[in-house]
Amino acid sequence: MSASGRGGERLAKDQYPTQPWCVERLLEVLPVETESKAWLEPCAGSGTIIQEVNRLLLVNDLPQPEWTAIELDDKYQAELSAIRKPVDVIIDDFLRATEETTEKVFDVTISNPPYSLAMEFVERCLRISHLTAMLLRVGFLESETRADWIREHTPDVYILPNRPSFAHGRTDNCAYAWMVWGQPRSRGTLRVLDSTPRNVRVRKRTDP
Repeated sequence: MSASGRGGERLAKDQYPTQPWCVERLLEVLPVETESKAWLEPCAGSGTIIQEVNRLLLVNDLPQPEWTAIELDDKYQAELSAIRKPVDVIIDDFLRATEETTEKVFDVTISNPPYSLAMEFVERCLRISHLTAMLLRVGFLESETRADWIREHTPDVYILPNRPSFAHGRTDNCAYAWMVWGQPRSRGTLRVLDSTPRNVRVRKRTDP
């Protein structure tokens, strides 16, 4: 995820890891079917989202997904491959990958894409996934160039009342929300998620 107001230089390849609490707030309300098996993270980084989903499903006694993790930067291959449940790790550019790389139809796609490429990520994920959840700026909804598309593909919007800190321990000038496509009757439901205490927001993920 990229955005303005973080200060300092941009991180290489827009690598802004998602804080675990953001994933936890989403999974509290996301209607994930217990039989959902195939999950995709198309810009996986070091696997933060994957590990937090696995942790939350485990503590709620739900089946662990079968993950496909796609990541552009090969420096994360070892970390992704070391995640506790076996993960199909693909080092490739998701948007440029061959159809053979992403021919599988996924039950759930979840990601925090580079904002400058968010539209491309969303469009491709909707073609190969039954349910797609993307962490995006709320401003994603206001673009005139996307207006017709948004009217036709209106997501459910789950707003984070606390701003995530993606880098350097600072928040930026944007509000964020999980935007979800593919739910039954998904036509623009707006919901403000629960607040997260500061001590939880600054705490790193720990395994159960």
